[in-house]
Amino acid sequence: MWGGKWQSWQATAITMLAVFLPAVPPSILNGIFGETAAGGFMLVSGAAFTFGYKYWLAWTYRRFLRREYENEAN
Repeated sequence: MWGGKWQSWQATAITMLAVFLPAVPPSILNGIFGETAAGGFMLVSGAAFTFGYKYWLAWTYRRFLRREYENEAN
């Protein structure tokens, strides 16, 4: 019973981090440099993720395939 509560707490904490953590860098930049810098940061990081998703997906796929073959060998 205790394990279920702990897992639920962990899932809640991870979800909160995943939701709120991406908002921290633009907020800091907005406070220090203003809206233009925060908007520029979001534009550049969004473009980087948009243009890099193909390579990230290929890397992840190859990694999982390698792990699958390692598991079959054992």
